[in-house]
Order: sequence, then structure tokens, then C-alpha cells
Amino acid sequence: MMYQILSLAGLVSSFGSLFAGIGACLGVFQTKKQREASYHPELVLLRQTLKYSDLRTSFIHIPISNIGLGAAKNVDVKWSIPDVPGLVDDLNKRIAKSKKSGVSFTFGRPGFLNIESTFCRGAFPFVQPAIQQFDYILPLAVQQEFNMVEMPITYVVLVSELIGLSDNECSIPPLNLTLEYLDIGNVKKVKNLKINPKIKMMVKGEGGIFDVSLELS
Repeated sequence: MMYQILSLAGLVSSFGSLFAGIGACLGVFQTKKQREASYHPELVLLRQTLKYSDLRTSFIHIPISNIGLGAAKNVDVKWSIPDVPGLVDDLNKRIAKSKKSGVSFTFGRPGFLNIESTFCRGAFPFVQPAIQQFDYILPLAVQQEFNMVEMPITYVVLVSELIGLSDNECSIPPLNLTLEYLDIGNVKKVKNLKINPKIKMMVKGEGGIFDVSLELS
């Protein structure tokens, strides 16, 4: 009888040790998850103000920063322009009304827009996303210099001509942005953003637009 009691006590003690070990393992696992979460990257675009002369260069770059604590790896930046046909139709109506020469927008081969403007001409894609890639983007505390992402030239040209053909302030269509990257645990992250350009100031003279302040937010 005494032997059975001792065996039962030993069995209970073994189960207690087992559960204590499981609890310790779970605690270590939870700590690991919390540590990885604390080093989660967070990519953001910085607000920027542009002038009309900036748009006429065709190449617009926006700073991107990692305000998180962990590095973002294999970063894909994908732009997409919503409702290009509607925007082109609006532009062509404005062109016809203004009787402006040397500017035209026509659809060529599938997925491409033929553009002839005062500073740019050629066939530019608008269906497939414009993709830019970075091997990594370090946290702001480590990497003081910003990475720069380039806005799609098709969008820049369309917006530039839209402003140039507007009598007063105009509504500028948004631009969609998708950021895809891996965190420190090689977990894929996807962040969808929408750029909403807003005209803060427009000054016109007899020769056309004198100055425009365009805020990207």
C-alpha cells in the first residue's frame, strides 16, 4: 500500500514537472513572438509639396521611410493608375475646348497610351503596375537617408496636362500604391496606400500657369 502511494506521488510530481516545462516553453515562445513583433517594419511615404515646374520634368520622386524598428526586406513598390480611360476622355475634351495644339492622348497597342505633349512624347504603359524594388529599407534610427520611389511617368504627364488645361482649380485623380515586403521573420507584409494630390495654390497669368503648389498626401 505504501509503495502504491509513493508511486502515485511520483506520478503526480512527474506530471507537475511536465506541465511546468510546457509552461516554460510557451513563455519562451510568447517572448519570442513579442520580440519579433516589436521589431516590425513600418513603411510610409513622406508628405511632399511640388511646383508646376517639377511636374514638367516628368520625373517625380517621393521619399519613403521605415518608421518601424525592424528592417523591411525585398521591398516591391507597385503603382497603379485608376480609371485612365476616364481621365484621358476628360483631357481630350479640355484640349478640344482650349484648341491647344501639339497635345494629344490616344490609346495605342493594348495597355499603352500614346502621349504627345509640350515636353514629353511616346507610348507609355498604364495597365501593368509600375514596379520599383529595394533589397532592404532599414529603420529610420539606423538609415538617416531616405529611399526615393519614382511616380509613374504616365501619371505625372497626365496630371501636368490636366492642370495646364484647367481654367481654375481642378480635381486630380488619386494614385494607388501597394508596398510588399518581408519582415525580420520572413513574413510577407502588404500595405495599400492611396496618394491624393491636392492643389494648395494656383496662379495664372496671360501666358498660362505661373505657379502651382501641389501637395501629395
